[in-house]
Amino acid sequence: MVNKVADPQNDVNNKAALPHGLLITALTVVSYCVAFAFEAGFADYYAIPYFFIEITVTQILIACASVLSSIYVFYLLAAFINPFWSSLWKKIPAPVKPRVRIHLSFVLMTVLFMAIAGFSIPELTFFWIIWGIAILFDFGLPILPRSDIKGYANKVLYYHQQDLSYDTVLDKTVKVVGFGIFINSALFFVLIAMSYMSGLGVAKKQETFFVSNKDANIVLLHKYGGTLILAHIDRSTKEADQLVVHQLDSQFQLSFRNEKIGPLHVKR
Repeated sequence: MVNKVADPQNDVNNKAALPHGLLITALTVVSYCVAFAFEAGFADYYAIPYFFIEITVTQILIACASVLSSIYVFYLLAAFINPFWSSLWKKIPAPVKPRVRIHLSFVLMTVLFMAIAGFSIPELTFFWIIWGIAILFDFGLPILPRSDIKGYANKVLYYHQQDLSYDTVLDKTVKVVGFGIFINSALFFVLIAMSYMSGLGVAKKQETFFVSNKDANIVLLHKYGGTLILAHIDRSTKEADQLVVHQLDSQFQLSFRNEKIGPLHVKR
């Protein structure tokens, strides 16, 4: 009987293999979710049911590349902006910083989603009104009535200390799940939201469609595997008012031509 001698290098490799495997698995799951969110955003614009959606390996690979490149670009921008932002951040009074951080994050995320999805500023009027009310309550109404505290800065400091004296739901959640899990989960949902809004924006801004050669009012909206999602459109109003599902069959062929007729609107 031969006794096997343990190789320390193999032990190190085995320990490192598990995190690498988990990382690859997590990246695959995230990429699939990002790809599905994009297709869901596209489908929602045209009122296409989700059960038609099929995610291919190519879409997962594209989503994976998009996730990795987005992370890389984010770190590059962060490294570029950090010197300027640090000097500006130091000038903001400490009691005001938590509120400024929340409102600035909200504005940046709204502008980002607006740009990705192709929404105009008037279309987001409701969000800007809510943001204005939030600013009013955060920096105005709860602070100004305090007549026993003199000076606006002192009032801000007082309410900042009050905020630190108790834990919010967010604080309790971070303590329970841990900061690392919380921030990674938040980033995951941001990626999903951005992918969904991106798919919605692509559908909203699409101008070129495949038009049936037999009927100029029939256009191809999307292809899922062997299923074609067609729509009957009104060219005068550019509205798609009826979805038609067609299964590809070798005995019955459809021919299309590429034509600029969009962007289209869906008649709800």
